[in-house]
Order: sequence, then structure tokens, then C-alpha cells
Amino acid sequence: MALEPVLSVLGIVRVAAEVEISLLNGPRFASGAFVPNDKEDAILAKLLDELAELAITLKGERSRGTR
Repeated sequence: MALEPVLSVLGIVRVAAEVEISLLNGPRFASGAFVPNDKEDAILAKLLDELAELAITLKGERSRGTR
């Protein structure tokens, strides 16, 4: 993928989970907050878990002064 070298230079890390949110089935908000369906909820949970793991790894990299 041509984007990988650019992300690397910028110090950006890609995550595997991708959330596709469809708003075609009407409003998906309650009290001003987005309400995910079951599939989106599972994908979002995976994404947040992955981000939590990456945060630990990247914190270690930052403390060593590497990218």
C-alpha cells in the first residue's frame, strides 16, 4: 500500500479494525449520542482494545526516544 511509507514518516500507526457507519437507515442518535448496532458495537470494542494495546507499545517507544 502506497500510504504505509507516508504514515511511517509522519509517525502514524494504522490500526486493523475499521468501522463503517451507515446512516441510511434513519437517525442513529439518542440524546445527542451515536447509538451503534450490534455489529458496530463489536467492531468498536475491537478497535478500542487495539488502541489500548498500541498506546502501551507507543508509550514505551516514546520513552526510549524512538518513533
